[in-house]
Amino acid sequence: MNQDEPDGDLTFENAVQKYVIQSMFGFQVVLWFGLGRKIGIFDYLLTKAKKTSENRETAITFTPEELSRELTLDTNYLEGWLQMGLVTGIFIHDKKHNYVLKTAPYIFELLIDTTSRFYAGEYLGLFYTMAHSQEKILSNFKTGKINKHQSIPKENRITEHKLSARLGKKHIQLFTENYQMQSKILHEGGYLLEVGCGFGFNLQNWARAYPKARIVGIDIDPEAVEESKKKVSEEKEEKRITIQFTDLKSHVKHNKGKYIVILLHHVLHEMEQSEKNRQQVFKYLHQLLSEKGVLIVGEPMIPELDVEKQPHFDLILHKWYEIGFGSKFYDKKSFRELVQDSSFSRVTFIQAPLPQRRYFWALEK
Repeated sequence: MNQDEPDGDLTFENAVQKYVIQSMFGFQVVLWFGLGRKIGIFDYLLTKAKKTSENRETAITFTPEELSRELTLDTNYLEGWLQMGLVTGIFIHDKKHNYVLKTAPYIFELLIDTTSRFYAGEYLGLFYTMAHSQEKILSNFKTGKINKHQSIPKENRITEHKLSARLGKKHIQLFTENYQMQSKILHEGGYLLEVGCGFGFNLQNWARAYPKARIVGIDIDPEAVEESKKKVSEEKEEKRITIQFTDLKSHVKHNKGKYIVILLHHVLHEMEQSEKNRQQVFKYLHQLLSEKGVLIVGEPMIPELDVEKQPHFDLILHKWYEIGFGSKFYDKKSFRELVQDSSFSRVTFIQAPLPQRRYFWALEK
């Protein structure tokens, strides 16, 4: 194709806007957000919003002097950061007062309120932390080296787990709607296990949804286990929530038939790629379930649902996991093939109505 010939309806001006201008603004927002989160500005604004409005006002006003004073920040660097926020439209001037700024419409829900279902901060934070790994990625282009998930810096792993937990939170309602009997047992004090509980963010969501359930989380990452134990202690939940540093095979020995619900959330792709090893994992999980128990597997389907009609950037992210860490993802057909010999009586793909992107696999004992 001649380089001067337009590609469909795409003009040169549109291409500049799409691939250059938007990319530059996108990079600036990622950089800006990552810096602001690390120096505590968003935490401060969230705390201020809670104090000033029971309904959490959607526009938070503040002054540069206030941020500098409360957070002990250099005024010159802070001015540069605030200017980036103004240029990108995230902050705007308060017309009623001189030298006062406020958040633009919807910014509170999108970038500050971590409890909002529209909060996108974990996505931006993940891209910010990934930028630190570019030298290693560049090196791997020459060597073809496959990294281990444990080699990811702790800060990056925490960000990934927070994002994963936000997706996992959506599974709770879907589970409740489709598995009412198991849900009732959890409400009455039944046992729930999360395999690969990590830093405990997903486990916390289930613990809050089922305040009487007795919960166990296991992981082989010692740093993550310690962080999870701290969260349990801070919530004063030691009597009903237990976090263990152990592998699945060891846990099976003394807990067969114990759990009404088991969670395997965004863990499968991190396991050893060997199909034989992964099939053994599902056999262990089957042994841990009680008679009416169900295993909930939250795992991205690659390619994902309706990808041609509704592409998502996390498909690109998952491709980097496949290349850089040797991760392996499944589509519907290959997942069923993986678990077909693991003794489960029923394997069901549970999905919320489109365009919602909520789904998981449910494997019944």
